[in-house]
Amino acid sequence: MKEFFGFPANTRYTPVPNSFIVDVLPEIDDIEELKATLQVMWALTRKRGSPRYITFSELRAQRLLMVAGEDEAETAALRHGLVLALLRRTLLGVVLDRGGKSEEAFLLNTRAGRQEAARLAGGQVDLPEPEQEPVAPESLNIFALYERNIGILTPMVVDELREAEKLYPESWIEEAFKEAAVLNKRSWRYVARILERWATEGKDDGTVKRHPKAAVDPDDPDKYWKGRYGHLARS
Repeated sequence: MKEFFGFPANTRYTPVPNSFIVDVLPEIDDIEELKATLQVMWALTRKRGSPRYITFSELRAQRLLMVAGEDEAETAALRHGLVLALLRRTLLGVVLDRGGKSEEAFLLNTRAGRQEAARLAGGQVDLPEPEQEPVAPESLNIFALYERNIGILTPMVVDELREAEKLYPESWIEEAFKEAAVLNKRSWRYVARILERWATEGKDDGTVKRHPKAAVDPDDPDKYWKGRYGHLARS
């Protein structure tokens, strides 16, 4: 089991009906059904306008953003979970017609969801344009970023990450991991170098977040060896 290191400070919340917790959740014995149902709830709360539904293609794109798995396996698992949720009637399914092309859409089985599903099935509403980009999950914390971009956490690395989390803004940490990944420099040593450089020289937007423990001379050729993470640079 992969250890979870806590929710980030900017965590957003997804409303879940009380009746789902009390009546439905105890009856679910398939993890894919639970995952699919919660994903639909999460996705619908981020939709705007009316009718509010989520298509299978949107759900699939979101799932592949969340899970670093095989496309075919994740798609099959998602479809399996959705079928079970439809059979239980937790979710409602409607087949949309977009210019002669059929597309599956899903809604939560609430009063409003049932009304919108009936209107969609009867062709009584103009369908909005599909979203061009899938809704991405909220920002990952530093531990999740490390596991996604570098590898398995070790106790020593966890301590280093906690220190970095105190020193640098969340946005910097996320951007530093992205920059390292783009350059194919997938190591904490490289990410730490980026953060230390930004702390001393300033970031592209002109902001500087200095910290007495992180400050080093930007003109010192050995600045990365002398910094907080110098022992990692030597390893």
